[in-house]
Amino acid sequence: LLVREGDELVAANDLSGALNRLDRASVLDPNQPEIEYKAARLLDLQLRPVEALMRYQRFLLSMELEVIKAQGEANARLAEAVALAQQRIVILERQVK
Repeated sequence: LLVREGDELVAANDLSGALNRLDRASVLDPNQPEIEYKAARLLDLQLRPVEALMRYQRFLLSMELEVIKAQGEANARLAEAVALAQQRIVILERQVK
């Protein structure tokens, strides 16, 4: 809800109000990369480079963590598939003999 309000405030050109909503949303859901990116863009537009840089860096870090998590989950699913395939090969080889 806060992110949606922030988007509406951006559309109304109320960048300070939008940043306020995004900051509040970030506190409530700190693991949301989209919020960090939107806040960084707003800070950038408001010519607040130090804060924008920090938020862009937080966004990129959270994206890296998301990729690592996704790769780990994909590898876990593949490892399970490999184990099941190996089991089936053993069973099928016995049936063929």
